[in-house]
Amino acid sequence: MTVSRFRFFAVAALSLLILGGCAVPGKGEPGVLAEYHDYVITDDDITAIQDAMDELFSGPNAGEDLTLLLIGPAVVGFAEQIGYKDDLSDEAIAERARQWVAYASQGQVGETTVTSAGLRVVRYVYALNLVMHDANGTLALINLVEDIEENAVFSPRYGDFTMEYFSASIQAISDYIAAHSTELSFAQFVMWKDINGFNLNERPEWISGG
Repeated sequence: MTVSRFRFFAVAALSLLILGGCAVPGKGEPGVLAEYHDYVITDDDITAIQDAMDELFSGPNAGEDLTLLLIGPAVVGFAEQIGYKDDLSDEAIAERARQWVAYASQGQVGETTVTSAGLRVVRYVYALNLVMHDANGTLALINLVEDIEENAVFSPRYGDFTMEYFSASIQAISDYIAAHSTELSFAQFVMWKDINGFNLNERPEWISGG
């Protein structure tokens, strides 16, 4: 796909996302960071995904870990439904994991064994890449983010999750990919690890740390 077509989908997503309203996050329970319908994300889940990202030489910034856990499972489902099941097969994801490690380690690590937790992160991120290049997938993502903003309850540790922050993240990532397409080459998909719908500046004053 050309950069111009990619940016069309990314900017279209941005325009639609920004039309949404803002939800107020809830208080949450001790050890529980997010509740979204029947999906509960805990401190242990965050530790696990952070460890997996470290394995991929890509430790997340605050908010990126929880955002990826929130959208990842559904985004994989979207990608498979719109025809990308083979792209998300175990063999394909193992190859993407090798590409990820080679890129993120700056070529210092070639062949390596990525754990099942690491492969799950790769699958989430690569599925997001596929969805962001497909109009139907992008619309499904918009609906998902709308629903998360309206119905998810978060620990105040993470501040607000809104479409505004999520769409700004999309714009920043798409701009970076467009500006560095030659340098990134096969590893462009890795940049979607930075997706983030949270603004930690909106946390209550009594919270310190990430």
